[in-house]
Amino acid sequence: MALANIDERVVIQVLPSGRGAPPAGRRRSCGSPCRLAWAPCNAGVPSDKAGLAAGLLNSSQQVGSALGLAVMSAVAISRTNNLIAAHASHLVASDAGYHQALLVGSILMAGAAVLALRIGNTRQAAPVVMVSAE
Repeated sequence: MALANIDERVVIQVLPSGRGAPPAGRRRSCGSPCRLAWAPCNAGVPSDKAGLAAGLLNSSQQVGSALGLAVMSAVAISRTNNLIAAHASHLVASDAGYHQALLVGSILMAGAAVLALRIGNTRQAAPVVMVSAE
């Protein structure tokens, strides 16, 4: 959506397939790669705790999405209302509001990525066992 032009139809930018879908090179959906990124999160979880781990992942994703949507909506609405109060056209104000919201979302994602890379792994490495050849 951040790459969508103001004069393009949103349906063409969003739909991953079906009627009105863009060619494969222009698709911008996450789909399976997001699910594949979750596989390492469950690696090392005992089988009796796999359901709990999956539930925590799904809950975290849902709460994070809801919180992100709330923040980005507030930013977009605030920017749009400020520009409309300054007598800008509704189209330009809406575009600027979405642009500001996506910019804030990008900054938050970059911060989360830096934080994720800086946090150390808390798992302990398996102890090295030396076996004598004799």
